[in-house]
Amino acid sequence: NFFGSLELELAAKRGGALLDAGAGLGRIEMIYGAMFSRVVAVEPDPVRCAKMTTVAEIAIPRGRNVSFVNGYLSDLRDPPASFDAVVSNHVIQHIPVGAQRAYFKQVKRLLKPDGVFVVATTHRREHSFETETGRAVNEEEFDAIASDKQASELPVRLF
Repeated sequence: NFFGSLELELAAKRGGALLDAGAGLGRIEMIYGAMFSRVVAVEPDPVRCAKMTTVAEIAIPRGRNVSFVNGYLSDLRDPPASFDAVVSNHVIQHIPVGAQRAYFKQVKRLLKPDGVFVVATTHRREHSFETETGRAVNEEEFDAIASDKQASELPVRLF
């Protein structure tokens, strides 16, 4: 299962710094945060980030070095090679195709040379685009929604 495999990958970097690149509601921080001395959760959606922060205040013990950033990887001011592990859990399918290279470059910049980068994404036989509510959209609509920082819906590329 995904979470068992993820734990095995992350265990090799126990005690280091973890970056959750597209944290959503903070599930990775809740499950694996205690394994790391520093955790940074980045989430561009302000509603999800607010919910994640609220839940974390209850679920994560005080004194833990966990920070929540409402923004993008490019907003982080951490120096290069700051993180031992980066998790991208079901994030890439929400990023416009034209922006994916920049996303991966940011991950590469932030990850230590011997770091672990874990990517999980959708897996479908057909390639399609839709919103989180299931509304079908074409590729141009997907890119427009994904590029709009004020969009009210989350686009999903299924592949």
